Amino acid sequence: MKKTNDIRDRAAEAELRSSNMEIMSKRIEDLPDDISRKYLELQKEIIMHDIRDQVEERRKLAAEKSKGINQSASSSSHQEPQINQSASSSSHPESRDSENESSETEENEEVAEVYEDEIDPTLDDLA
Repeated sequence: MKKTNDIRDRAAEAELRSSNMEIMSKRIEDLPDDISRKYLELQKEIIMHDIRDQVEERRKLAAEKSKGINQSASSSSHQEPQINQSASSSSHPESRDSENESSETEENEEVAEVYEDEIDPTLDDLA
């Protein structure tokens, strides 16, 4: 059921984008009267406002997520000296290095996912 809802949501978003693209591609000069021109102008303004809001929201989410990742990285680096002090002489530095590398890789992948989803490529044509 969740997959069906996701598919329907994506279809609705695609239809909305298509409709918006059609509106944005129309030329105000081609319309017959002032009322139609004004209506198209208002529609374009609404679409651009919505796009700006979406971009701003995605940037905020990306900033919050990267801030959270940076905080978790800094908190783990603050915890590392405590671990080193309490570790016995039998601990292996190689195992700690591989753990740090894997956590850094995971963080980099999360940041990449955030920025990958940040801007819809169809929006480039609207600007």
